[in-house]
Amino acid sequence: GLDARYVASQTPERVGAVFTVATPHLGAKLADVLLGRLPGFSKDLLKAVAAALGRPFYGDIAQDTDLKASMEFLSTASVAAFNQKHPDSERVSYFSVGGRSGLSLAKSTCFAPLAPPFVKQWEGERDPVDALLLVTWTLLAGSILSPEPNDGIVHTASTKWGTWLGCIPADHFDEVGQIAGDAPGLGNSFDHVAFYRHVAAFLRQRGF
Repeated sequence: GLDARYVASQTPERVGAVFTVATPHLGAKLADVLLGRLPGFSKDLLKAVAAALGRPFYGDIAQDTDLKASMEFLSTASVAAFNQKHPDSERVSYFSVGGRSGLSLAKSTCFAPLAPPFVKQWEGERDPVDALLLVTWTLLAGSILSPEPNDGIVHTASTKWGTWLGCIPADHFDEVGQIAGDAPGLGNSFDHVAFYRHVAAFLRQRGF
């Protein structure tokens, strides 16, 4: 999502719309914790979590992978600087959707007056967070009694940009059909393929 916004800021004449899903537009607090800028789990534990998340997709993370540099870019301060340096173009339309997991409905955070039917249809469904994301979801949630909505990687509130269209019941893996196309589970009928087809139709109906 941040890559798409960068392109739109540099060559707006070549971009009609930017539609982001679970993008940390306000930065990723998980990165802040990893960098030691917020209280939370130890750096060693978070590095272990990052390695666990990487293996299902890429095998063992290479020794020369610069995890710190990646987290630095996604930190709250770095993304804030990115937002100032690369403002939205008036020629481009921006839409955003967030993810919610951990069985949370997150009604106040996800409320979107302009939510289209293909997002609203799932507003009553809950998503069980993937086991690989349970540690990070718990870290981001903070309070057990009043957890902060997130998808296991990104706080839902950080995903709002441009015209906010609401939330889908999916963790950061479910949003793109990972791992290996697994369904969200627990009766959650969210279908990532159908969702992105609707996104394409939504943009086409608006002339993009």
